[in-house]
Amino acid sequence: MDWILYLLLALIVLPLLLLFFPVKIHLKARVGTEALEHSIRINWLGITVNPERFSRSDKGKKKEKKESEPKKAESKKNKKKEETTKKKGKGKSSFSIKQIPIFLNPVRQLLFDLWKAVDFPLMKINAAFGFDDPANTGMACGFMYGAAGVVNHHIPSFKYNVSPVFDDRKLDFSVSSTIRIKLYRIVFAALHVLYSKDGRRAIWAAWKMRSN
Repeated sequence: MDWILYLLLALIVLPLLLLFFPVKIHLKARVGTEALEHSIRINWLGITVNPERFSRSDKGKKKEKKESEPKKAESKKNKKKEETTKKKGKGKSSFSIKQIPIFLNPVRQLLFDLWKAVDFPLMKINAAFGFDDPANTGMACGFMYGAAGVVNHHIPSFKYNVSPVFDDRKLDFSVSSTIRIKLYRIVFAALHVLYSKDGRRAIWAAWKMRSN
């Protein structure tokens, strides 16, 4: 019987240990006057996933399905959608402005805890831009330096390079970032909201609105 207990403990403990391995997201994007490039890679436990491959294959499958579907099926779907929208329009919403303060504290606490779950080991921004009016270029440059200072205060690894072009119209913006998500922090954030007094009140209010 001892081996059964050890097996049960392993089945419980091992999934919990996996939560302590962070998910890393590598993001690269570039926006120019004539080009738009981006790449995303997700890495967890040594497994790398490229979401772009799945999105491209899904788009191709959707196009093939749309071409094969007859027009009669589309007309039936449109009729069903119209009927459902009419039914929804007849119902009265039980949400009121007075209930907004009930959700403010739980949402604020959840966002604060989720921010602790995210880390930025690397974040670089390179921006070269210019407008027709040099005054607009200078104003945009000042705004970007101010915003970069605020971001740098919250993300110490943030690095930026702003190059204004006053004698030509130009746009070249590139971002390179590594985002590390701590899964156990997300679980703690959800539990913190569920077991708090304000969180329970918000969940009960949402349940009452849904039942009505």
